[in-house]
Formats: sequence, structure tokens, C-alpha cells
Amino acid sequence: MDKKDIEKMIKSSEDKIIKGADKNIYEPCMRRIATLEKRVVTLERLVQKLTGKK
Repeated sequence: MDKKDIEKMIKSSEDKIIKGADKNIYEPCMRRIATLEKRVVTLERLVQKLTGKK
């Protein structure tokens, strides 16, 4: 086993960890971010209404 083989093994195990974590961490985070983005847009519209600016 040379350096390249070891690097490949590390990379593939990292990918597996990321894919495993994907479902548990990534998706809920993306949903949370989407919810927060909607709230920001709602707040921006509210501010525009209150200040009368477009």
C-alpha cells in the first residue's frame, strides 16, 4: 500500500461518512435554512409595507 492507496481509502471512508450524515444532518439543515429564508422574505415585505418603500 502506497500513499495513493491510503489517500483513496481515506477519501472513500470520508464520502461514506458524509453520505451517512447526509440524511441525518444535511436535509434537516436545508429545511431549516429554507424556513428561515421564507421568514426573512416575509420580514422584508413587512418592513417595506411599514416604511412605504418599494
